[in-house]
This record gives sequence, C-alpha cells and structure tokens, in this order.
Amino acid sequence: KDYTARFLTFSLNETAGLINRIRHQEDGYQVSLGAGYGLSLTGDNNNYVSVGAGARYARLFNRYLQFNASVSAGYTTADLPSVINYLGPDNVKGIMTGERWGNTIWSASTGIEVTYINSDWFAIEQSFFVNAGNADSNLPDVIRKSPLMSAGTSIRVMVPFIPWLGISFHYAWRGGSDHWYSLDL
Repeated sequence: KDYTARFLTFSLNETAGLINRIRHQEDGYQVSLGAGYGLSLTGDNNNYVSVGAGARYARLFNRYLQFNASVSAGYTTADLPSVINYLGPDNVKGIMTGERWGNTIWSASTGIEVTYINSDWFAIEQSFFVNAGNADSNLPDVIRKSPLMSAGTSIRVMVPFIPWLGISFHYAWRGGSDHWYSLDL
C-alpha cells in the first residue's frame, strides 16, 4: 500500500566509553542510549516514540588476536512500515532485511578476529562470529520466540592506513541448508 509519511523528528542520544582504533583493530567499550519522538506533519499518520540501547566491547589481546561482542535493543510505537524496526543483515549475518520485524527488536553478536599479517600497508584478517536477533510487535513474543541465529567467518585483505581500500569475503550458516555468501569490494 502506497502512503506519504512526513515527520519532524527529535532525538537525544548519549554515549559513554571509548573504542580506540589501532589501524583496523579496536580496543575498548562503548554504551549508548537514545530516545526519539516523531511528530507527524500530515493528518494521516500517528506521532511515535522510539527508544534504544546498545553496547559494544572490543578487547585487543595483541597485534594478532581481538575479541568482539555487541548487543542492542530498541522499541518504537510507530505503526508505519517505513519507521518500524527491521532485523536485517547487520543484525544477524545472512538474513534478508525484514525477515523479522516489529515494534521491538534485539540483536547480539560475538566473535574473534585473527590477523595473520599485520603491517602498516598490508593486512590479512579472519573473523569467526556468532550472531542472534529477533523482532516482533509483541514484546513477550520477542523474548519467547526462537531468535534467528547465524555462525560464520569472513576474510578481509586490506591496507590498514587507507580504510576504504580492501576486499572482504563473508560466509554465514543459518542451519540446515541455509547458507549466505557476500563479497565486499
């Protein structure tokens, strides 16, 4: 169904902690909270409120080994598809955007990154990860329903001092015969 949505949005976000970047690697923690209000500029849409929270942790053990973990959750009173929460490939590697959606969403990820070659101008890194997430319009169902999960690996060849110069290959497995591949240039 086609519709027109116009909102004036106000948001307040606060972040505590610091993720230090050492070339392509990270070390530290970060916690963030946010709240927003969408004021409808047309009579056809309802105003909405959104809240969210997230946390990231990265531990660099040495030049070759790093641990990562993150978690996020959010809620919105929005009722239009364009402003509701979608569980997408950034939340759980290997899913289609919108495979799960609703007013409430959560996602979590953990992984280890192994850097095989780590010089100023060339690096090869492999990560191993496990992701999980869920979204639904009914809060008890978000908690009760089995989350979408994936496990996988990615290999990245890059020039650490030029962040956009690199190539990555990702593989994720969602169980059974459900596989996902991605190549980023």
